[in-house]
Parts: sequence; structure tokens; C-alpha cells
Amino acid sequence: MISIKVKNEEKVLEINLLISQGWLDQAISKLSLEKVKMPDIGVIELFFVNEKEIQRLNKLYRGINKKTDVLSFGFNEENSFPGENIVGQIFICPEIARKQALEHQVTEKEEIQFLVVHALLHIFGFDHEKKADFKKMFEIQLKLFPQIKWQDYVELIYHEAFEREAS
Repeated sequence: MISIKVKNEEKVLEINLLISQGWLDQAISKLSLEKVKMPDIGVIELFFVNEKEIQRLNKLYRGINKKTDVLSFGFNEENSFPGENIVGQIFICPEIARKQALEHQVTEKEEIQFLVVHALLHIFGFDHEKKADFKKMFEIQLKLFPQIKWQDYVELIYHEAFEREAS
């Protein structure tokens, strides 16, 4: 079984108020029901970091020197992480998530949960660089977050990513 280990050493936010291990376990179960291919056992580390750290990681691993809301790293068989059965890592910046929650008119908890599921899908091999991949990934994500507010947000992301390119 996949488990999630929360790392919040910097006390960037009160994690218990926003996300619980029970919710994380339910999200993993729901993803498995959607036939998302994942290892039978392993650990995903979930880190909450400040804006400076998320920018440093984004620059180091993606070559992009700017802040972002979430980063995820999957360690599959070809690129395994040494020790501890770690299959992936998620880094979330609560300060950015808080700002986005206001923009998306959702709670901070909802925004962080949306980001966690998005990152989990990346870890399990999904991407959204191409239109077909985008639709497949967000179809699964919207099954876990079926509210209209998330459907509108995903449509906006799609428009910004693909329809702007065409014009």
C-alpha cells in the first residue's frame, strides 16, 4: 500500500487544520479506483516549504527561476530513489496556495488538496503537456473534485495552455 509521510519541519502552516492523513489515504484509494497505475507499496513524502525554498527547488530541478505552487518528483523503476521505499516527493508552498485559493474562490484546504492530487497524478505518470494528456489527467482529477468551481478552473488552465498557443 502507498502511504504518505508529511514533512512540515519549518512549521510553514498548521498542517492538521488543512489536510489529514485520513484524507490522504482516501485520495490514494480513490486514485486506485480510477485505475491509476501505482506501486503496491511505497512512501510518498509531502513537504510544505516557503516561497524561497520552492523557488530554489524549481530552479535547481526544472531550470525555472521563479516561485511555483507545487513540485512533484516520481521515482519509478528507471529512476529509483535510494532507500526507504520512496516512490515520490511533493513540495507545496502554502503561501502561494493561500493566494491561489483567494483567486479560485476556494478554501486554503481545498486548494492544497487539489494540488496534492495533481502532484500525485504526476508521480504516477500523468502529464499535461499535450491536449490528450491534459484531458486524461484532469478527467481523473475532476472525478475527485467534481464541483463546478474546479471544472471552471481546469477550463481556464486548458485555455491558457492550448488555445492561446493557437492564436
